[in-house]
Amino acid sequence: MHEMALVHGVVEAVLEHAESAGASEVTAVFLTVGEGRDVVEEYMQGLFSFLTKGTVAEHARLAVRRSPFKVRFNRCDAVFPIDVFDPSTWGCSRCGTERDYRFHSGMEFTIDRIEIARDAAVKSGAPVARTPKARTRASGADGGACGGPMEAAPLAVAG
Repeated sequence: MHEMALVHGVVEAVLEHAESAGASEVTAVFLTVGEGRDVVEEYMQGLFSFLTKGTVAEHARLAVRRSPFKVRFNRCDAVFPIDVFDPSTWGCSRCGTERDYRFHSGMEFTIDRIEIARDAAVKSGAPVARTPKARTRASGADGGACGGPMEAAPLAVAG
């Protein structure tokens, strides 16, 4: 179950960001997860709830946007969605090339946005109890066998 390592990395990044931003609460975390990551979204939701218990992210909503496989055909540079299980989608409708492409998307795993709230004490500069540190990163948190490391997108903070 590589979801554990992936979600653990997300929770670590979220808690670190919340602490550095002086958040009193994390209200939502938005991820993009490519189809090629082969993760079970329900497992991710459950693990996120488990790993955030007792932290400022305990009540945060985890929103996952799935990114489909897309390929770029080498001959004409066109980008089309592909179903890796359906050979009828492996050809280009523009130039007629078949199976001469490179993957364009579908392996992403990014934190797109973290929404936080700051209470009055944080806004006024008064000291606030910080979030507990996340547990030590599990081995395999680099994205597992399905691709490269977890990518960190620039974080937009709302709050």
